[in-house]
Formats: sequence, C-alpha cells, structure tokens
Amino acid sequence: MNIVHEVLRKLSYLKPNEFYNDKILEYFFKTSLKDYFDINDKYEITINIKNNYLEITNLTTNEEYLIEKKENSLDFINKNTNEILFHIRNNAETVSLVNKNNIKNIKLSGDNEIYSIINNADGNILTLLELKVKISNKDYFELRNKQLKSKIIGLSLTDDKYEQIFTYLDNKINQDKKRVRKRILNLF
Repeated sequence: MNIVHEVLRKLSYLKPNEFYNDKILEYFFKTSLKDYFDINDKYEITINIKNNYLEITNLTTNEEYLIEKKENSLDFINKNTNEILFHIRNNAETVSLVNKNNIKNIKLSGDNEIYSIINNADGNILTLLELKVKISNKDYFELRNKQLKSKIIGLSLTDDKYEQIFTYLDNKINQDKKRVRKRILNLF
C-alpha cells in the first residue's frame, strides 16, 4: 500500500522525534489501514504541524482520519466521531498495536532482529529470529514456539517478507485457537 510509505514519511515531521522500528510500524500500518483504505483508493495526506497530527482523507469514500503522535504512541482516529480506531504504543523494547479485535505486541531484541508476537488473549508467544542464511536464493527464518521445536520456513526475497512472516504466524495462532475450541466442543 503506497499510503503506508507516505504516512511513515510524513510522521517524521511530527513531534516528538522518537525511534520506532520502521519494519514493525510498516507492518502494523499495512495490516490496520487495509480496513479503511483499498489498494485503488485515492487519498490525500496533510501535515498539521500546529496541532501535531496528520490529516488523511480517503478521496474515494470521503472518510476523514487523523494520526495523532504523542509521546510513545500513535492514534489513528475517525475525524468525524473522534473514535480511536487503533493505537500503537512504543517503548524501548516493545511495539504494541491495540485495535478492536485484539492486542498484538512485538518485542524487540537488539541488533539480531528477534521479534516476538504475543497474542494477549491466550498468551501464545511466537518468536521470529532472522537467521541470515541464504540457500538457493531464499531467506530462511526460524520460527519458535516455547512448547514446540523450532521450524525453518523459506521465504522469497521481497520487501514484504516481514508481512509474509507475520501473516504466517497470525494464521498459525488462529489455527491453534480453532483446534483448541474444537477439542473443547467435542468434550460436550
């Protein structure tokens, strides 16, 4: 989504000047903005320096939104209703996305790019560790779950490799939840 790159670029003009992990912020915006913008939608983004927010207008649907930057957080707001549609929190070790569906935390671990997705509903923790190993023109990543052995999956070398990984992890979490629910229902 082009809008994501435009939003990230314009956010840098707002105060305070904080470090966010760009890849994780991009992932959160890509997954969350697709609920409000289609790929073909025309949009306009205005920087409001005085009030310290971005004004985003979906020219296709005429919906208006704000992205408000505060210390350690970003709020995506429906301009007409003032409803916070999603909220991104940032601290030294964790970036969290809170929206209507769930809370998703990604924990950072230094230079070797280790991320954990923590699904707060059931406490599942999945870790992503980039191994930086290339075999037959692919990047390989190790996926770890505290209870299970690690698995290695191959992903093509593209800019959206993080999105592929997190989609894979999200699907795995959802499959595990469905299996548990099915087992519980079968007991009755």
